[in-house]
Amino acid sequence: MLTRAARIEFAQNGYSRTTVESITTRAGVAKGTYYLYFKQKEDIIYDIIEETADNISSILKEEYERFLNNSQPFEQIIYDVIERSVAEYMSLKDIIMTNTYIDFEISPRLSKFKDLNQKKVLDYAVKILDLAMERGLVRTINTAEFAPILIGIFTQAAKDLAIRKDSDRLGHYVIIMRDLLLRGIQS
Repeated sequence: MLTRAARIEFAQNGYSRTTVESITTRAGVAKGTYYLYFKQKEDIIYDIIEETADNISSILKEEYERFLNNSQPFEQIIYDVIERSVAEYMSLKDIIMTNTYIDFEISPRLSKFKDLNQKKVLDYAVKILDLAMERGLVRTINTAEFAPILIGIFTQAAKDLAIRKDSDRLGHYVIIMRDLLLRGIQS
């Protein structure tokens, strides 16, 4: 409830103009309730990032299961994984773009947190690629090395779309990423 309210407030007002009071008002709880869960405004960002990582991990799990059951062609699975993951990551744009505090490379706490949550996402990315190799759909690759590169590409695409405020081009980006990916690893 607080996390959902914070996402809405950040999206509508930006991070810097959002207050703990505006979050709790939107959530319909007393301001003190916020401090039962978080020490300061920035702390809710961790919950939002974790929720986003969980959502992306769930997306990859669903797509892996669809692929495992042969319910969609590999090309469609890849398209759906990219589109849904990038769109979910873009939900963080208002936090990332309005809060210079979020610098994963500089902040040791955020870097460790990012690494832990990225592992959730990478596990299913590796499973999808391993299954594609097993089925002879892609050439043999080191999936443990390749999956983080893919996640980095998806993340950068989402940041680019967010910076340009051009979510309408998501489909275009997805097609380019899918085609580049498939050309690079198909057998």
